Order: sequence, then C-alpha cells, then structure tokens
Amino acid sequence: MASRSILSSMWRGNNQQARKRQCPNDSRIAHEILKEFGIPVSRGKVARRLAEARAVTEYFDRSRITKPQTLKSGRCSTTDNEGSEGSIGQTNTANTAKGITESLLGHQLKAGGRSRPDDTDNKFFATESIEHEAECVWRCLGASEEEVKNLHNLLVRLYEFFTTRGATLVEINSLEKSSDGTLTCGDARLMFDDAAGKRQMDVFSKRGTEHEVPDEVQAEKYGPVYVRMDGDIGSVVNGAGLAMATHDAIALHGGASADSLDAGGQATTETMVKAFEIILRDERVKAILVNVYGGITRGGDMIAESILGAAKQLGPLRVPMVVRLQGTDSELGLRVV
Repeated sequence: MASRSILSSMWRGNNQQARKRQCPNDSRIAHEILKEFGIPVSRGKVARRLAEARAVTEYFDRSRITKPQTLKSGRCSTTDNEGSEGSIGQTNTANTAKGITESLLGHQLKAGGRSRPDDTDNKFFATESIEHEAECVWRCLGASEEEVKNLHNLLVRLYEFFTTRGATLVEINSLEKSSDGTLTCGDARLMFDDAAGKRQMDVFSKRGTEHEVPDEVQAEKYGPVYVRMDGDIGSVVNGAGLAMATHDAIALHGGASADSLDAGGQATTETMVKAFEIILRDERVKAILVNVYGGITRGGDMIAESILGAAKQLGPLRVPMVVRLQGTDSELGLRVV
C-alpha cells in the first residue's frame, strides 16, 4: 500500500488526471467525519440539482457560502456583486445564493486561475457563514483566557484526530470565532493514508471516487497500483523503486511512460489480465514494457506464466510487448516467454 503514495507523489508529472489517492474527501464528507469525532463544524447541506438550490440556501438564517464538491483546491471566489467566474460563492440572501448556485452547477471548475475540463460542478455544499470576529488562528492571540482555552481544546482535538485516524492532511480554512467565543471549523480538507484503510473503515467507507481516475480505482480493487501519466509507453513492474527507475530509464532514452502499474508480489494470471486490460484501454499506449525483478515474486514459474496466461485470455495484443526478467528463476522465465 505504501508504494501507491510513493508513486502518486513522484510520478504524476503535469497530467491533471494523475492524482494522489490517499482517500481524499470533499468538504461535505470532511464536515461529517470531523463532526463524528466531536469537532465543531458549521451547519451545511448539499444541493445536486437546481430545484434543491433555493431550499438548501433558505435553510440558513445567516449568510450562506456555496462551494463546489471537488477534490481540487484553489477554487476561486465569487460574491453578491461578482459574476460566475469564481467557484466559491458568499451571499446574504437566499435569492442571490440560488443565482450563484445556478450559474455554477454543471459548469467547469475554475481553480488556480484556470478552468479544468475534467472537473464539472455537479453538486454544491452550502454552509452558514458564522458572524465571526476572527477568521484565522493568529487573530485569536489577543483573545480572552476563556477563548484561548477554547482554541486550545479545539487544536488538541484536531491533533488527536490527525494522529489517531491515519490522516496525512487536516486543513481547516477558515477557523471561525462567533460573538459568544465559540470556535467552529468553517471548511475542511482531509486526506488519509491508504495503509490506514483496514483500521479506519468508518472513514474510508465515506470515500467518494467520482473525482478520481476510473482506471486507478479499478486497479486498486485487484491489488496493482496504477498511476496514469503523460506518455505513450505502458509499463508493468513489481515494486515502487523499480517503477521509478524504469520511468527514469525510459525518459533517458527519449521516451515517456503512459502509466505506472506496480503488480507488487501479486502477479497472478488474474492480476496480469487486469493489468493489461487497463493499460490497453488507454489509446495513447503504443508499446508495453514489462520489467520484473524476481525475488519473492519468482520470475520463472510465476511472472512468466502469468504473462502468458494473460496474453492467451486477452487474445492478440494490439501493441508490441517487451519483457525483461531478472533475479530468481529469470532464465527459466525467459525460456517460458
């Protein structure tokens, strides 16, 4: 499982579709998880259709904030007096909130100053905007003793959440202080270590995959670690270190990897069939490189026979395949291939 995080962070390149997996969650799910842990959050509701927009925004008697539900950060802002170029809207009236939501639902997300064609705003999370005296932690430094105590308790709870739930990121923006001194998490971004999946099943059960790369999600079900990249050479390896070395070697000779598929020690015929199916679905792929070093996974009777079994099941491959076997039983494996 650790190799997935390594590959995701090291080999995404410039491809916007190659994302870190790490069980990312949108704002609504992040609110729900934090609330279950006893951390105060602002009230919120989801709108998926235009008909729901007015009912959701009228639910709150204060200022409303509407946010597109996507894994992207860097969403732009829009207010009562601005057009629909932003993605986060804040308004004091239900009518204006409905207008902002209508202008953004079904449109491409604009984040970091540019549109991203692979993200369309299909649902919004509306939260009430607390009339806060301070929006950031540093503004609370001059607060009363009671308010400092409240901040201390909240930070301790957030730290406890981070260390006990397998989180790799807990981002609160903004931390709001109401007129009575109560501190509330206005918005949140959470990410979790894949290795914590079996220990934190309640958290991972809330994972939404609609914004993730479909092939990466499918590969995860069968064991291989698949990360989509920018090139046209498909690769199948066993181990994250070998994967990175393989991509370096391909780039050194003027090529570019279309993916990184780490079969690990689970190179059975079924696993290899799924691996090749995923790679061959990518129309960009012009060749496949299988680079396996036999150790725990034996290069002869396991990898070679799995490759042959997968090729027989899939029929004639539409692209050439190059197989490199080294290590345990590699000579036997090469004879088999």
